[in-house]
Amino acid sequence: MLEKNGDVYLWNPSIRKLKVVPKFRKSGHLDEAIGFWFNAEKNDYEVVRIGYAEKMSSVEVYSLSSNSWKLINETCPGALDISDKNLVYVKGTLRWLAKQEQGWIIVSLDINNGKFRQKFISDPCPPGTYFYLTRIHEDYLPTLRCGWSRNAFGVQQSACSIEVYDKNLMMISRDSYVGRGMILVGFRNNGEALLIQIPGSNTLLSYNFESKQFKDFGLFCADPAFTCPFVKSLVLLNECDVQTTMAPVSENEFI
Repeated sequence: MLEKNGDVYLWNPSIRKLKVVPKFRKSGHLDEAIGFWFNAEKNDYEVVRIGYAEKMSSVEVYSLSSNSWKLINETCPGALDISDKNLVYVKGTLRWLAKQEQGWIIVSLDINNGKFRQKFISDPCPPGTYFYLTRIHEDYLPTLRCGWSRNAFGVQQSACSIEVYDKNLMMISRDSYVGRGMILVGFRNNGEALLIQIPGSNTLLSYNFESKQFKDFGLFCADPAFTCPFVKSLVLLNECDVQTTMAPVSENEFI
């Protein structure tokens, strides 16, 4: 999935086919977050849009098979910020991290019935703190908080904490790594997180959520970008060849 200038594209690089997703409805929200997944239960590819505002947010889902958007819920908890890298979909349930005035929460939404739950996970954090959400298999939901903390003497130091929740949003483990300031840049096919250690070294690390072990690849990353596993697919998007529908565009221009 690619997004540029408010337009959403589904791109299959294996067969060089591009699908332009129909425009979603405009609203008075602060901003929106966009996510993409394969719905195995419906054998369909779907795009989710979360339009969020301070008081109330809404969720819409686009279906490739019907080529249309459907409003799922327009009364989800409001938010000051949502990251589109933090949308996690498992068996009909969508989860994401939302920043509110009182702190950070995990929102869980059942796509089939529109019901949601929320779990408070953190008080407000200082600038430079980043939250990320992922999943281990289908049963565990880890969150990463990377940024800064203060020791007993009030000295600010880089730190990373990793909390793991079960599918009912109950915390089952929590680990802190002081002196390891990190930025999440993606995930490997085996579910391990890819992180850039900061400040200073900018080395590429992987983290295994089950063994709780880091692996240093010894690679320097000066300008990290978000990565995700690539899976070949022959799904047809019923559009013309990419080269004939779009002028050449650098991948860096897409967000």
